[in-house]
Formats: sequence, C-alpha cells, structure tokens
Amino acid sequence: MKRIRTLLVTLIMLVGILGSSLCVYAEVSSDTMDFIKENVTVDDYNNIVIKDRGLAEYITTNPDLGTTPIVGLETNLYVIDDLDADLEDYVNKRIEASHVDEKINNLTGDLKIGADTETASQIIKGFLPVISTALGFVVILITTGMTIFSAFDLCYIAFPVFRNICEDAKQNAALSGGKGSALAKNKNGEIKHRFVSDDAVFAVLSTETAQTGKNPFIVYFGKRLISYVVLAVLLFILMTDNITVFTDIAIKAVSGILEIIQTI
Repeated sequence: MKRIRTLLVTLIMLVGILGSSLCVYAEVSSDTMDFIKENVTVDDYNNIVIKDRGLAEYITTNPDLGTTPIVGLETNLYVIDDLDADLEDYVNKRIEASHVDEKINNLTGDLKIGADTETASQIIKGFLPVISTALGFVVILITTGMTIFSAFDLCYIAFPVFRNICEDAKQNAALSGGKGSALAKNKNGEIKHRFVSDDAVFAVLSTETAQTGKNPFIVYFGKRLISYVVLAVLLFILMTDNITVFTDIAIKAVSGILEIIQTI
C-alpha cells in the first residue's frame, strides 16, 4: 500500500511538472526560440553575449522577472513576463528583414563586377620601365626645385644685398609694365618674385615692420615646415617603391567602414 501511494505521488508530480512546462513553452514559438539561440551565446567567462541588441529588451537572467526559460543554452535565460507577444512580433520582423536581405543579395549577386587588376597589371607591365623613368624625373625635379627655391629664399633672407637687388628689379618691373625674367604676376595682377617665395618675403617684412625680435629664419621655416614634410614624404614614397601606400591605407579604411555598415 505504501509503495502504491509513493508511486501515485510521483506520477502526480511528473504530471504537474509536464503540465507547467507545457504552459510555459506554449507561450513562445519554436522559431522565436531558435532565433534567440542563434543570437545569444555564452563566452569563456560565462558572460552572455547578445548579437542582436534588440533582444536585450525581452530576455533576462533573473528568474523573478521571467518564467519562460530558453532551453538549449549553457546558462539560465528567461523571457521577461508579459513581453512574449512583443518578443514574437520583434522576432518575426527580424526574420522577415533577413529574408529581404537574402533576396536582395541574391538579386545583386549576379551583377557583381570587380576590377580585374591582375590582367591590367599584365598589360601595363611593358610600360613599367617608362613609368619608372618618368617617376625618376619627377624625383629629380622635386629635389632640384626644392633645393633651388630654398637657396633663393635663404639668400633673400640672409643677404641684404641680394634682397635689395630683387626689390629693385621688382620696382623697375612695376614701372616698365611688369617685364623681367626673374619676376611674375600673381592671379591678382601684382608683380612678385619668380624665384623667391612669398614665405621668405613675409618672414623679412614681418620681422622688420613688427620689430618683434624674432629671427626671420624661424618665421620662414615655421611657414615652410608643412611643405618640406609633404615633399619629404612624397620623395620617400617614390624612392622606396611605396607608391601605393596611401591607396592601401584608404582601401583598408573604406573596407573597415563597409564592414561596420554591413553589420548594422
């Protein structure tokens, strides 16, 4: 008799557990459960990682807030009470959106046209010696031009005799209608030195008129610093065969931005 009573109690408990489980799981569809399990994982430190941020509003680890457990995970996770219907709507919208994305990807997948850089490289290989020679001329022109103009600028700042010769030629050109091989006109029609930069003229005028006591060379190199840095970087790129360095940086930056956009 005692065994029968124990057996009946056990059966009643099993029926109660099964009944409560059916009541709990009936509120959330299997598609929703599958979606949650696909987007919720547990890392090595037993922390919950939610890939779909919107799910965080509907699920919890606190059993006091939710009575519908999510099975199939390595941690206890529950659907927040009274949000079952909202969760279903949210998941359905996300699933529909993924189907739309899949259709768009299938539609545009056959239209992908990429740049055939390998064939282009093979075709242009015959012109590489000519291109390399042209770049060599560019390096020589940049180096020579930078040296010549810097030399004229330094002479203009350092030697008053040279400066007076340049200024006299400028005044005479203004009187004669702007003629002179060492002079040129700017976009405003004003006469300026052809081989002396405006930075050198500014450095001398600013230290003479303002009488600040600053060295004109410091003023000059302060204004020319960016130009020298840019030219030095350009020469380094051309002379070390790193002509694609800026392109590589730009491509990596754009690639990273596109990856971020695609994850949205």
